[in-house]
Order: sequence, then C-alpha cells, then structure tokens
Amino acid sequence: MRSTQPSFQVAIILASLLAASCGSSDSTGLTNAVPAPGGSGSGGDGGSSAEAGAGGIPAGATSGAGGAAEDPEPECAPMVAQLPDFPFELSTMAHPGQDYLNQLATDYVCGLGEGEEIDNSYFFYGYAPVTAFNQIIAGERNRLGEMRWVFHVSGYFGGLWLHGALNPTQQSGDPPSGWSAINAVNLAKEATDAVQGSDDKLFEYNKSSLQGFIFPSLKIASDFGYNKGYLLEIYESPPAGLSKPPDYVACGQLLWCDYADKRVPSLSTVKYVSKKLSESGGRWEDLRDGILPAGVESAQGTGDTMGRAVWGTFMQKDGLNQENYIQLLDVSASFLEVVQAAGLFSAKGYAEQDAEAGRTGALIQSGMAFWLASYMAAFPLGQGAEPDLPIIVPAP
Repeated sequence: MRSTQPSFQVAIILASLLAASCGSSDSTGLTNAVPAPGGSGSGGDGGSSAEAGAGGIPAGATSGAGGAAEDPEPECAPMVAQLPDFPFELSTMAHPGQDYLNQLATDYVCGLGEGEEIDNSYFFYGYAPVTAFNQIIAGERNRLGEMRWVFHVSGYFGGLWLHGALNPTQQSGDPPSGWSAINAVNLAKEATDAVQGSDDKLFEYNKSSLQGFIFPSLKIASDFGYNKGYLLEIYESPPAGLSKPPDYVACGQLLWCDYADKRVPSLSTVKYVSKKLSESGGRWEDLRDGILPAGVESAQGTGDTMGRAVWGTFMQKDGLNQENYIQLLDVSASFLEVVQAAGLFSAKGYAEQDAEAGRTGALIQSGMAFWLASYMAAFPLGQGAEPDLPIIVPAP
C-alpha cells in the first residue's frame, strides 16, 4: 500500500486556507472540555431537549406489552455520551452541551430495533449532527450554541476516526499549535449576523454564500461539488475486495443528489429549487451566473473535480475494511446532504426573497463551519488504528 503521508499535508494546507479566511482566533482561548460520564453539561440557551423522531429517525418509544398486574420497566433508559479529552475553543458561538448530546444519545438508543447494537461511529459522526441540523431546519433554534458544540465534537472525533481507518499504523502527538487558528467562530458569526440583520442583508449573504469557491470561504456550490465528488469517487470505485451498497446515491442537476437513506427529509420540499437554478430566469439566473459563469468552469464542477482527485492522490482508500468503508459512505453522505440543504434553502431565500428559507440556509452554514473546521483540524493528528473515541454508555 502506498504511503498516505500526503493526506496529512493536504489536510493541513486546507486547514490553513480556512484559518486564513476566518481571521484571528477568539480571545477566550483554548480549554479542555472533559465532561464527566454523568455530567450535567451546560443548560445553554435553556431550550427543550431533542424531540422524539427529530432528524427523520424515530425516537422509538413504544407502549409496554406486559400484563396489567406488573409494572413494566422503562424501555428508554437514559444514556450518556462519554467523551475523551478534546480541545474546545469557548466562544459566544458555541458552548458545551453535554445534556443535549446525552438526550440525543438516549433518543438514538431508544430507537434501536430489537437485537440492534449501538453503533458509536454512526451516532457521533452521523445521527447526532444530522439530527441537530434537522432540528434547525424545523425551527428548533433555542440551543444553537450547544448544537455547534455537538458539530465540533462530531467533526473532531470524526477526523480522528477517519485517520485511524485509513492509516492504522500512523501515529501522531498533540494537536498542532495552529489548531486554535482553525476558527469557525468568525464564519458562524458572519452567518448569524446575517440572520439577525435586515432581510436585504440576509438575502445578500444567501447569494454571496452560494457563489465562489470552497476555499478560502466555504462557498456552498463549490463545497457541494467537492463533497459530491468525494462521495461518488469512493462509491463508484470501492477499495479492492470491498462491496458497495446498491443504488446508494445518484446525483443530477445543480445542488441535487438522491439518497437511498434520506437523512434530511426536508430536502424533498426544496427539490424544485435545483430545477429552478438550472432553468429559470430572474434571480435564479442571477444565482446561476455566479455558480456557472459564462465561459468559466462552474464552482460546483471545480469542486467535484477536487473531491474526486483527493482519492488516489492525497488519500488512499486501500486501508479501509468493509465496516469502515460503509461507515465512511454514511458519514460522507450525511455531510453532503447537509451541504445540499444549506445550498437549496439559501438559493430559495435569495431567489424568492423568502426570509425564513434564507435564515435556515444561513444557520445551517453556521453549524457546518464548526463541523468541517474541527474535522480538518483533527484529521492530520492520528492515534493509530484504535484512537480514543467517544462512546455511549448507560447513565449512572
């Protein structure tokens, strides 16, 4: 197997580009978040915990089937998301949400079918962040700071997990000193300021966020293209000896892919936006000219090329086993669906002057900034084949 060392270099390069776009780090500095197994965490914004069924995944509470003479034991025992030490930069945009993450863990375990086992990778790198994004889309936005902390947790440990899956013999040490410069705070603040400002400011943000390239400013069309190419490359050409699930993903028009497992159900409500972007005039054409300028390769197409090129050049997939391969497909599809939602809601906001859609798109982006930046910071680190990763455990 060829050396995978260049993958660390490109991750650091991309992280540096992101850091350059974000400006200086938050003045509060870097701290270690070490949640106790049964810790109370932060009440955050004081909002309600995750609701049953959020994220399109049923919470799974069922009525007891026992006889009337016996009190059935509760079916949904509380769970705790047990986290190893990890770096966290406290800011006004994100704050610890251990209680919120514990509730997500409880809902996930509650929804498991009979005989199903806890899949920690699926929960921390897929279920938890996607459920939080689905709640944002549904208008549940009183715990945004805690949600961004969850995106940070997911991205950071997801980066360590992927490094271990791809490079099981590669070890590394502490996070590089440049970690705190990977500052998602400013990107999240830009999106939040647009949400809290005038409609005109919001719509201008929606437009500008779609146009341009993924680096250095995480523009959505290019980001979508990159993650689409990344996913399709590993799906269409799986590692030797591994099998791919049938009809897993198929992509078509601008900002659109279909998925066998629909993790973001609300995408169906904005599917028409992709068609409008591709064919209609007015503000749709205004957006399209930015995404597809005449005579210039589109930002989405360029991103697609970049995403495909990662495999076989900077990152080698031959180290994946079947289990990790399926998990990587799921994690990659989860991120792509969220980017897709950000793009479609933002496009709808600008083209239709729909403030609620515009706010939804912007707030998704504010969370994506934490999810992606934390992944990019953690991926180069490496802890061998068995990194110290979070798990779900019963509450004490």
